[in-house]
Amino acid sequence: MLTQAVRQGVPRMSRGGVWRFLAEQACLRIPPPHLDQFPDYNTPYKTLLSGLTKHQHAILIDLGRTFPKHSYFASALGPGQLALYNILKAYSLLDPDVGYCQGLSFVAGILLLHMDEGEAFILLRHLMFRRGIRKQYLPDMSALQVQLYQLSRLLRDHEPEL
Repeated sequence: MLTQAVRQGVPRMSRGGVWRFLAEQACLRIPPPHLDQFPDYNTPYKTLLSGLTKHQHAILIDLGRTFPKHSYFASALGPGQLALYNILKAYSLLDPDVGYCQGLSFVAGILLLHMDEGEAFILLRHLMFRRGIRKQYLPDMSALQVQLYQLSRLLRDHEPEL
């Protein structure tokens, strides 16, 4: 029965809760980042929202490009775009080394489709710091280039027809 449930996937309505649960379980095993390197890591979301970011213009431009056909994000500066803006702004203040990167809006957008704004921010922070995907969004994108090279080698070795 469990195997069948896993094959069918997590029901759409339960994904946010399942993702949050899995992140909480991972936090028991994965230590938080060193606060000397990331002093704002524990800054509350609402506090971050009160700050000003130099990335505001870039974030605003990209709001309309993130899932433009999805009803939640379709309305210019509607509830979906406003929540997305808030999360991206707060993250840019939390992590000045990454700041804002265009692809980040799609990660935050997916989270917003399954949970409220505050929970989405906490899970984004978890994914970026504890799951290590922030390396892919650093300005030089060297980690992303390495991963793309690894993927191309795996595909060439195991699926040469592709």
